[in-house]
Amino acid sequence: MLIEALVKELKKRGYSVATVKNSKEDDEDTKSSDTWRQREAGAEATALLGPETTVVRSYIRIPLNEVFHGRNYDFVLVEGLKRTRLPRFWCTSTSAEEASLPEGVMAVIVWEKFAKSKAKDSIPVLTLKDIGKLADIIEADSVPLANFAV
Repeated sequence: MLIEALVKELKKRGYSVATVKNSKEDDEDTKSSDTWRQREAGAEATALLGPETTVVRSYIRIPLNEVFHGRNYDFVLVEGLKRTRLPRFWCTSTSAEEASLPEGVMAVIVWEKFAKSKAKDSIPVLTLKDIGKLADIIEADSVPLANFAV
């Protein structure tokens, strides 16, 4: 929900936006599909060029700073990758005081019932209703993706 709302807000402001979702699981090709057979034959990457979309599947983990190599987006929003030093919003189901915050947190996002809680180091505490404020933080404090080889 948060990423989708931020994409909509940043697009409304005229920015180009890409997203990355880190996953614990690999999304495998459907067995017996053309791309699955091509991978089984030894292809290191496959691409599916549809009439409206392009899907590129690499069979190795690509560093984050290379995922969109050659593409130019104003912002790349990343979901997951908790162990990296990427600037981040920290979502928690507890109050901000109880949240254990990693390095690089630009704002803590809490449920409405915790909206008045305080985070350490004067980090802003916001809710999903504060998408505009979150987008303002992204505009002001984003960093070049080239800095992150995750």
